[in-house]
Amino acid sequence: MSSLWRVDPALEPALMDAGISSPSRLIALGHRLSNHEDSTATRWTSRRGPLTLTIQGQARAFFLKTYRYPTWKKSKGLLGRGTGYGRAPELVEFDNLLWLRDRGIPAVRPVAAAATRTRGMLTGQAMLTEIVPHTRDLAAWITDPARPLQRDAVLHRRCLAQVASVV
Repeated sequence: MSSLWRVDPALEPALMDAGISSPSRLIALGHRLSNHEDSTATRWTSRRGPLTLTIQGQARAFFLKTYRYPTWKKSKGLLGRGTGYGRAPELVEFDNLLWLRDRGIPAVRPVAAAATRTRGMLTGQAMLTEIVPHTRDLAAWITDPARPLQRDAVLHRRCLAQVASVV
């Protein structure tokens, strides 16, 4: 098994002290989250949500996304995006957030990102970011049934097109 690991250098010592010292440890934090697709303890595909960690004796809020692919069939949709070849999506997102922040563009602070591979295939990935209070996930905002976007198909498509062009 091989691993790729990216971490904010300023937070690396604090993360090590908190026990987050490797890709497998970061991915394992997903078990602390309550929302997930598969409720079994050993085989799950994704978990994401807020997480409180004690860093240097102080409780801090983070947002964690973890993905584990127990079989090749589960990961085949990522061919070319980290599975088999290419970079894992979470590592790309980490670098993109750093790029935005380095240019003064407001973006969430990436803390750590990891990817694990078994026999060349992506088997897990995770990303930890600082949490931004009073914000909503873009996907949750777009799909919220209370939003006008859900009631007007033309407006919905126009908004998605604008988001896609920016991304």
